[in-house]
Amino acid sequence: MVIAGAGCTDARGRYDDYGDRLPDASTVQIDAPLVSEIPDVTGTFFMAARPPLGETVLLYFEGEFVYTAVTANTGTIHITVQPLDFETFEPVGDPITADPVDVGTDASYTWPLVGTIPARANPVTGTNIQIDANVYGTIIHENFVCGTLDGTAGALPLKGAVFGAQRVTGAEYPAEIHQCADAPPAP
Repeated sequence: MVIAGAGCTDARGRYDDYGDRLPDASTVQIDAPLVSEIPDVTGTFFMAARPPLGETVLLYFEGEFVYTAVTANTGTIHITVQPLDFETFEPVGDPITADPVDVGTDASYTWPLVGTIPARANPVTGTNIQIDANVYGTIIHENFVCGTLDGTAGALPLKGAVFGAQRVTGAEYPAEIHQCADAPPAP
């Protein structure tokens, strides 16, 4: 009987070598702090988005958010936005929606915003425009969500665009807030 010893490997040495090639986890930086509980933002929100064209250009939407908790500090969010006429705030065109997306342990999410912004909702050119963007949102508290966008709206690059969304609690929309820096205090 012959036993071959030619294929013997140094398993411990290979394991140590692999460990030496892994990045040090302690150097990873998290963009936002972890939260112990994500607020339930299920409801209707008035949204204002400012493209990178100056402070006075705003697009408006009525948003329906449905938040589903998975754990205390993770979940999913389903968002539908209805474009609003930029002068009268009347609904125009078709709602824009996508499949639910994950909300991470820092209360943030990335939502694909793909659809048509009707002419009456477009204060820039007054024409229909196709939007193909990613919305990077953060749930600040149960009555306010905000964040940034990138992608395009027609030929306009959206890098630098910001948005804010406030819960609608009465018959009137609240005053617009279009950026995280202006977040109202938690209730």
